Amino acid sequence: MEGKFMLCVAISIQFDIVLTLGQTNLALNKECRQSSQLFSNSKYSPGVAVDGDTQQKMKQEASCSHTEHYEPFNWWTVDLGQQYTVDTITIYNRADPCCDDRLADYDVLVYNPVISTWEDYNKSTPDICYHHDGISPLVINITCPTGTIGRFVQIYKQNGVDFNITEQPLTLCEVEVYGPRNLTDPADTVIETTTGNILSTDESICQCPCVSSAFAWSSNYTKEELQIIMSEELEDLKRELRVRRSILTSSLRKLNSAGDNRTSSKSIGIAAAIFLIIVVCLIILLDLIRLKSIKVKRKTF
Repeated sequence: MEGKFMLCVAISIQFDIVLTLGQTNLALNKECRQSSQLFSNSKYSPGVAVDGDTQQKMKQEASCSHTEHYEPFNWWTVDLGQQYTVDTITIYNRADPCCDDRLADYDVLVYNPVISTWEDYNKSTPDICYHHDGISPLVINITCPTGTIGRFVQIYKQNGVDFNITEQPLTLCEVEVYGPRNLTDPADTVIETTTGNILSTDESICQCPCVSSAFAWSSNYTKEELQIIMSEELEDLKRELRVRRSILTSSLRKLNSAGDNRTSSKSIGIAAAIFLIIVVCLIILLDLIRLKSIKVKRKTF
């Protein structure tokens, strides 16, 4: 359809190496282990500390991990599944009045082993993300040193010589580990949008330089995060597709054919018209004089 103007929107989806926007809980529903398990009861298994339930009172059937009593040391470890940069860690302590001291005097360690198995991970030297003296708050947000990288995150408590401390187990109601996704993770998707002009409806490619925009879509985004990101991208796309009236053909035609309002142009036009009228009048007058002269001569003869 010749002369018809339309916009093209080309969307391409490809799997690539990307860095996602924002951060995600890397520990959620990941495999965990601990030094022991109270009564061998699944209610106190290490995995309940990464199930997303942040309820902190055991008497209300909260899901909190729990090791045995009377151990020289206690530990709890989560396998993130692959290597990540670990930025922050949030720990939810037990909130029952009797037992908040069961999370006390502990270290938060990040292991980045060469051999990433449960049998070998702790043979490497860990990075110390954080050390806490005394009883931990009910909720504590920990920031690891910049550049802390690893796969296994461990909370380790070395019990002291005092009986009251030694008999205390390790209890964790929830552990959240935050950081950007691994840059080599192929599970992320890039969605790229391109806008431009097509001269004919029969053509399927852009005939002019196109404007491109891209954003990263991670499979680890929450529904709410995806909605926010998609709405922002749609607004940007709307702005790109919005046609400016000043570049439409009708506007350009009106601009090119607009009258000349300059004073000098008007004066020249009026003077030219008057001059032409005078010339025509002179010609008519001369013709009348010539005709009158001819009539006089005829009468004489």
